[in-house]
Amino acid sequence: MVANELFRLVSLRQSNTPDDEREPANRPDPRLRHRDIISRQANIVAAQRDGELKDLTTRHAQLSRKIKDIETLQRVVMKTAMVENREAVSKALRASSPRSPADVATKPNEHLNRLIQDRLTAPQKALYQETLAGLGTTVDFDDLVIALDIGAYITEANHICSEIRAIEENLSQGLPTVPGAAAGEPKPVVSAVGWGELVVARESLVGYTAREIAHIENIMSGESKLREHERTSVTEELTESETITEKETEKDSQSTDRYELQAESQETISRDFTISTGVNTSGQYGLTQVDTSLDAAFAQSSSESRANTVTTAREIVSKAVERTFERVRKLRRLTITEKIRELNRHTVDNISDTQQMQALSSMYLWVEKIQRIELRHYGTRMMVEFHIPEPAVSLLERSNRRVVRKRLPPFDVSPSDVRFDNYLCLAQRYAAFDVEPPPAQYVNVGYGWVSTANEDDEQWAEDQFTGMINVPDGYRPEWAKVAWSALEAGGEFNFAFSVGGKSQNQEHRVTTFDGVLLQLPAGVSWPQGVPVSGRVHGHWDSCMYVQVTLSCRRTAEAESAWRLRTWEALRTGYEALERRLEQDQEKDEDKDLSVAPFIAERSSAENRRIERGELQKWAIKSMRTVPQNFNAIEMVGEHQEMSPHHAEAQAPIVRFYEDAFEWKQMVYFLYPYHWARRASWRLRTEASAVDPQLQSFLEAGAARVIVPVTPGYESKVLAYLDPENNADELTRILTPPPDVAPSSNDNPFRDVWIELLQDRKADVARGSGTLAVQNGSVDVAINADSHWSAKRKTDVGRELYIAGELYTVSEVVDAHAVQIDRPYEGRTDPAAIYAAGSTPFGLPWIVNVPTTLVVLADNRPALQQI
Repeated sequence: MVANELFRLVSLRQSNTPDDEREPANRPDPRLRHRDIISRQANIVAAQRDGELKDLTTRHAQLSRKIKDIETLQRVVMKTAMVENREAVSKALRASSPRSPADVATKPNEHLNRLIQDRLTAPQKALYQETLAGLGTTVDFDDLVIALDIGAYITEANHICSEIRAIEENLSQGLPTVPGAAAGEPKPVVSAVGWGELVVARESLVGYTAREIAHIENIMSGESKLREHERTSVTEELTESETITEKETEKDSQSTDRYELQAESQETISRDFTISTGVNTSGQYGLTQVDTSLDAAFAQSSSESRANTVTTAREIVSKAVERTFERVRKLRRLTITEKIRELNRHTVDNISDTQQMQALSSMYLWVEKIQRIELRHYGTRMMVEFHIPEPAVSLLERSNRRVVRKRLPPFDVSPSDVRFDNYLCLAQRYAAFDVEPPPAQYVNVGYGWVSTANEDDEQWAEDQFTGMINVPDGYRPEWAKVAWSALEAGGEFNFAFSVGGKSQNQEHRVTTFDGVLLQLPAGVSWPQGVPVSGRVHGHWDSCMYVQVTLSCRRTAEAESAWRLRTWEALRTGYEALERRLEQDQEKDEDKDLSVAPFIAERSSAENRRIERGELQKWAIKSMRTVPQNFNAIEMVGEHQEMSPHHAEAQAPIVRFYEDAFEWKQMVYFLYPYHWARRASWRLRTEASAVDPQLQSFLEAGAARVIVPVTPGYESKVLAYLDPENNADELTRILTPPPDVAPSSNDNPFRDVWIELLQDRKADVARGSGTLAVQNGSVDVAINADSHWSAKRKTDVGRELYIAGELYTVSEVVDAHAVQIDRPYEGRTDPAAIYAAGSTPFGLPWIVNVPTTLVVLADNRPALQQI
């Protein structure tokens, strides 16, 4: 294969067009299309982070203004509704036939909408119209006030505040990122460097040495030094919450009837009737003389006297006493008792009673590892190259979360900095848990009165009441609404009331109404409560209820008090964080001073495995161009189980990437930290590790990774990575390359023994192509499907695993034929798969790797014997 044709293959721009139709060899590199990306990044190298911060700050300011506009709109709507409702109520009560409460102005009609919008700014008008549109056609003032809720905006503003804090503190989640790939954007080109000899460096530990001085401890004759460390921590935690509510209601009703009427009637009739008549006659008739005398008298007297006395009295005494007492006592005292006596004593004594001691100097030396580096040759491979920016980004993200928990943010908040739109953000930042939500702009409190019913009162009755409405701390009443209802008895009724010294200067004759509104004096405090009084008289059967509701608005003093309480809670949380951080630091220092050995990190071999895993992850994404978001787990009831369908879909992709590349044989070069994002420089320079190679990996700004392709997968890998292949990922993996015919040897279980061998022996790799072997013969032919070109210099002594048996190359006949050390014991096979071991490539050499360990100079001979 000629050089330019090889380049066309490895740069993944292979085409099936005839030679005369192919593009000229001097075609520009397709990666030149990214020039605009580089130019933009050069101009805004530090503006990416600033731009995101600016966008978040702008959005936070918009939400802050919106919260204020909503509260302003609430006040305007409330005031307009109350004023208009009051006027409508007055008109309704003055009418000859009063309307029902449903007819009173309770809906924002066109007139009221105009009155409301006249009091608003342009953004507030838009917000009002938006709120009305979201409520639909049937809207009343209560719905409108409820819809003007600031809770969701407060939550969003606090979330954005947290993001702003994260960026400002340079946390990992706050580092700038680039936007994802746009739809239709050309796929990135994964370049291969062509065919080459796979040479891998192998490290082996030889021993340890110590040469460079780390510290010198001097002690004079007769001098004694003693270092002691003792730690005692005492913390007490006591949480006590007590709430006592006492409510006492006493009602006393007495009724006494007394009606007193005194009436006296006296009639005297006196009648004196006297008749007095006298008649004297005298006559003589012959010898007879008659003298007659008649005297009559009549007298009548009559007298009559009448007296009537009626006494009736009615006395009604009704007394109702209601007393509510609530006492809340909250006590929180933190006392955690932890007594640890850990005494670390280090004594240096240069005193003797028998002889004169000489001055001493003890030297501590840095320990160095002695490593043997050997290059091993694995044969010819096709290499794929990747550029990995910030290869340790995942490791730094995990470690940064641990570091952030130990890095205390500065407490730079004053009470005036506490607002509705950031108090949750600050509480999260300083771990404050006694933070109260902001006080609502309006609250309602009320008073109720019920008369004592008397079924005997079917005619005239009267009653009166008085009470007090307690106003919550931090609020002032603005409006009072009075509602009442009496059992009508068919005659005259009148009712008068006063709330806080305000009334309508009239007696109400409507037995049922719930719309009377009173505006209370503005800016007046009611420390003892708002008085409520009323009287009722007439035909109402002594059965009535009255309810008074006060609409109270939050005062500026209440908001300031809330800011101060929140700030105190933040300060308390910050002080708790300081104590915990000090305790953690003390514990870390105790570990450092501990006599027992403390292993802080993993072994070097484990670190190399982690580094290869990270590089493999990003190299696979470079080829897939989609996020690593595999998920084949489903919920079955309350348990997680694998999903067979998702597992079947993922299996070809996973096996392709694991089998088609020899990840264990990758070679990578680390570049300095300044090739990473500028915002991450400090994070990288602060990263530390005992293993110097791991330290370099954490600091690296970029990595160049070269991965060999597993022999036999070359055509499949080139077809998969071809940018002109627009098929989906699964189709590109499962479709055989057009220039490779299906073979009967394509059995997924045919080379399992090679996979097991590779997993157990690091120096064994899959052989390229196949070999022709014959039972009982030492001659082995390299078939045409192999890229192995045998050379005496590199292949004599190479281990070959054929059919699971180990053989060694004893002679190289030519580039396509070798001889093994003993006759082949398996069956004759013209296309046998095989695995090949590595051979030395040049002479090994010794390097000294510095560590962070120290040893006394007197113990250096013992160290060298390890």
